[in-house]
Amino acid sequence: AVYLAPANIRVNGVAPGWRSPATSSRARATVPGRLRGYLSRIDQINAGTRSFPFRLVTDNVTDRQTEIEWLTAYLRQSVTLKWTDATTTREIIGTVMEVQLTPYGTPNTGTLDGVLVLDCPYPVWQATSDTTLGSLGNSDTAIVLGNAPVEDWSLAITVSGGSDPRTITVTIKNGSGTTLYTLAWTGTIGANTLTISALNGTVKNNTTDTTSAYTGGFPVIDPKDAPTIRVVSSSGTATGVLTHRKRYY
Repeated sequence: AVYLAPANIRVNGVAPGWRSPATSSRARATVPGRLRGYLSRIDQINAGTRSFPFRLVTDNVTDRQTEIEWLTAYLRQSVTLKWTDATTTREIIGTVMEVQLTPYGTPNTGTLDGVLVLDCPYPVWQATSDTTLGSLGNSDTAIVLGNAPVEDWSLAITVSGGSDPRTITVTIKNGSGTTLYTLAWTGTIGANTLTISALNGTVKNNTTDTTSAYTGGFPVIDPKDAPTIRVVSSSGTATGVLTHRKRYY
């Protein structure tokens, strides 16, 4: 069984699609007087609610009330629900919007069936720890991902040798070698670390904001592209460390 704390609250029963991937949609357009319609080439992953079924089993009504109060205290709070078994170690984060509770059998029973409803703005599961891809340099290195896109990556770059000012260029390609994104920063880095954070939308030279010296934005890294990454400097040798959290539909 999969338990919520305390251990006598466990995942149980059926709630529609609680292990299903997030749904997606595309804009549609039709031509007046024609039957044929057209779908946008750009799709949208729909944020929304996830419903998780559980059963609460206690010996008496007093204990039941204690557990109910523990559970309902999370209303309007952000929680992390983890899925762990012999194969899967993933989690999803959302705000508790509802705690549905139904007595099992009679109103005064110590057993309740319920549904925990989370509103998940990032509607995909994620690994429970970061993936770190180090020693990036002047060669294309495959980015290890789950099966869903990653939007909140961070890239830390240092440079040895050469002289300032210089331009640091990050190239992200697909598996066929076609360039998808080119990111570039020009400035004086010295012994500092340049950190490009897609999570925060910032580019910092150590702690100094240098976003104005940066071009290329903060692209989504999508596993369907089989992406690779390369980091080079116009002077000296650049070394990068990419940190991200694997995502799964």
